[in-house]
Amino acid sequence: MKIIKDVVIVGAGSSSMLAAAYIANNTSYNITIVDKPGGSPIGVGEATLVNFEPYMKACGFMFEEWFDACDATYKTGILFPGWTKKEYVWHPFHMNPMASIEELKLDRFNGFHIDCLKLVKFIKKKLKVNYIEDEVIKLEKNILHCKKQKIKADVFIDCTGFSSVLQKEKTIYLKDRLICDTAIAGPVQYQDVKERKNHTICEAVSCGWIWKVPVKTRIGTGIVFNRKITPIKEAEKIFLSHWNNRPKIAKVINWTPYYKKSFWKDNVIRIGLSAGFIEPLESTGLALAMEGAYQFVHTTRSGYYDEDSTNIYNSIIKSFFEDCIDFIGMHYIVNNRKEEFWKKARKLKMSNKQKYYINKTKEPINYPNNLYSFFGGNNWVTWLKQI
Repeated sequence: MKIIKDVVIVGAGSSSMLAAAYIANNTSYNITIVDKPGGSPIGVGEATLVNFEPYMKACGFMFEEWFDACDATYKTGILFPGWTKKEYVWHPFHMNPMASIEELKLDRFNGFHIDCLKLVKFIKKKLKVNYIEDEVIKLEKNILHCKKQKIKADVFIDCTGFSSVLQKEKTIYLKDRLICDTAIAGPVQYQDVKERKNHTICEAVSCGWIWKVPVKTRIGTGIVFNRKITPIKEAEKIFLSHWNNRPKIAKVINWTPYYKKSFWKDNVIRIGLSAGFIEPLESTGLALAMEGAYQFVHTTRSGYYDEDSTNIYNSIIKSFFEDCIDFIGMHYIVNNRKEEFWKKARKLKMSNKQKYYINKTKEPINYPNNLYSFFGGNNWVTWLKQI
């Protein structure tokens, strides 16, 4: 049994700040955030699931504060044009996408579109924790060796992104279950107030799909594809042409879909990109990071951890990852487009869960959520019944 008093979080992006805020407001642990000088978050995920508002409330943040500070807009669901023979698939959270702002304020069963960089600034300003700018060299047992100092703690949370600098751990790659591995992102300025929707748009194109996330001051957008099928320059042309050259390309992000074999090993917990990354579809990135922090707090409410604690934590987080992978993979497997990307997507390895829900489309939609899942049976069958 190991007592927890001091927690060090390495990294200062959205995953780090969301984790720090929740842990700080729901435990008595002493929290220190360590970030390298000039650190810059990736800031791709700008759409949330319905767990975002209750999570922020549990962090102690007032809705009116963060909503304005993050340039937030409401997200009632996701529209998927071009994915099937029908004009679109509509995946609602609850409300009609044409609902007025007044109606949306009365019904908090919504997701949100947010500017993640502004979210980081908002939380950092609000947090009353120890913040250190320093470059991490290595972690040795319970001592974090930095360029300027050594920091002792009981638990270390790795929010350092794809690099996952604190500890090496086996990676579970998902190339046989997911097809996308690259995104080109860039903001678009509003030309018409009609472009500010109350929902996210994920529009299928020849080489993949384009996301459109309307925050208050701009549209966050990007194209998601497979760089082995479509060269980056070709995908960029498709993306710019789709928008009539309106986007300003901000970044190209490459990844291989994955998650780590252990999310909590020894005294190191991985949250955010260091734990794994699936892809931008269905807004699971921030949701998985928040779940990591939530489960850490509730697994260690007693103020200590042991091998059983870490095993429980790893099982729960793996369940969330696996469910997200299956749900996202289903979107590709059931497509009927004729381009090379989409033909290869139909050949992705199908899980038993995907087969189960495809067979369930003939039954009424009434499936309660799995306890360790963001996407209950209603989400699956609602999507599958529209193809």
